[in-house]
Amino acid sequence: MKNLINILIAAGVVVLAGIIVVVLFLTGILGSGSKPGPAIPDPEPTRSESPGASPTPSPSAGAPAPAPATTPPPPPPQGGADIPGSGGIVRVEDYAELEFIPDRSGIWVLLTFDNEDDDPNLALLDSMGNEIAFNDDDAGNYNAIIMIHLDAGTAYTIVAGLYGGGSGTFSVSAEPAEVLAGGGDVVLVQGTKGFSFTPNESCTWEFRTSDNDGDPYLELHDDSGGYIAEDDDSGGNFNALMRCDLIAGTTYCLIARNIGGSSAAFTLTVEPSSGDAGGGDIDVPFVEGVLSIPTVAPFVLPFTPDEGGIWIIYTSNNGDYDPMLELYGPDGNLIAEDDDGWGDRNSIIVERLEGGVEYTLKGDLWDSSSGEFTLNFKPPYLIPAGGAVRVNDITVFVFTPASTGVYTLATSDNVNCDPMVDVYNVNGYYLDGDDDSGGNFNALLNIELQAGETYYIIVQFYGTCEGLCTFTID
Repeated sequence: MKNLINILIAAGVVVLAGIIVVVLFLTGILGSGSKPGPAIPDPEPTRSESPGASPTPSPSAGAPAPAPATTPPPPPPQGGADIPGSGGIVRVEDYAELEFIPDRSGIWVLLTFDNEDDDPNLALLDSMGNEIAFNDDDAGNYNAIIMIHLDAGTAYTIVAGLYGGGSGTFSVSAEPAEVLAGGGDVVLVQGTKGFSFTPNESCTWEFRTSDNDGDPYLELHDDSGGYIAEDDDSGGNFNALMRCDLIAGTTYCLIARNIGGSSAAFTLTVEPSSGDAGGGDIDVPFVEGVLSIPTVAPFVLPFTPDEGGIWIIYTSNNGDYDPMLELYGPDGNLIAEDDDGWGDRNSIIVERLEGGVEYTLKGDLWDSSSGEFTLNFKPPYLIPAGGAVRVNDITVFVFTPASTGVYTLATSDNVNCDPMVDVYNVNGYYLDGDDDSGGNFNALLNIELQAGETYYIIVQFYGTCEGLCTFTID
């Protein structure tokens, strides 16, 4: 019996040992020493990410390590960017509103370039968001340019976009206009350049280009952007040549560039005009008292001519307004009036006035309470027989022949204009005139004039076109 109990105990120990071996084997402690992998891989531990960030997946086993991440280039400046107060350049994609606070007062040049055949335009807004200037293609090659007087410390917004809202990139720059010496200057121009010019004497000034590698073009404005004159090829060999009567101490804006927007270089010369050597040209003496002033209607303006003769009083730069003029004599009686006689709803008065006598000029706007335009006063210019004078605006010449006979009054070399010539006697009575008898839209008038008599000759352009012509009297 005792032997049977020992046998049963031994058998139980064997069974228990076997169970322990099986359990150890199944738990991986015995056998291969490794735990069998699961049928579905364990997920990667969850990492803490910033809001909105995408988790970075782990590389698969055996895959090469990924290349270090590079920082992408910043996007082009867009709305909210600005240009430093001293000026600078911003690259624009499609459209931008650039804040600009100039650090100095004076003429500034806003320009687009590197437009990659796109068509950028520029607008300038004041601190209240009102548009004070706009340009599309005046810098050539579909680029825009604005030349305007800006006040230091005042906030402006430069709006730069593409025609029709298209897509493309271009550069916008803002810089102070280069100042030309008031007594004349010679400078080298590369591509497109804006200049500020304040002459030191009142006379006929000459602007000309030379040594050109391209086709230079010149355009002159007053400091408020009003058009004065332009020229492309009058200087020969694709050079530009302008002669303009300018007022000492008045600031003008000059754009010098190449037709087609090329970056070719040329020389610009600005100096008092001495005429073309051997060409018979003469200077037109400048008469003090010429005025061209911004005006707000309605107004009443006393006016005392500094010399007698036929004067021209006219409006320009009228925008969408329709100015009217009335001229009253010293006795208060109405002498002359006009509404739309000068094209584009501008007004003009051509009247013989006495020197040293006070007149009163009144101006108003048709069907509008208030608005701005430019008011211009032009006295007569003396002209002798012979030679030639370059004319770029309506002009009155005073002529006193030395001998009685038939004189020929003619225009020639007209550029983008249709000149007309009219003759008045000393009392302001119309004698004769001509428009197109000289061919190619030029005027040609043969008229008998008396020795010692004073005549007034008006040269003007049909439809107030902006152009140039040469006027001769022989």
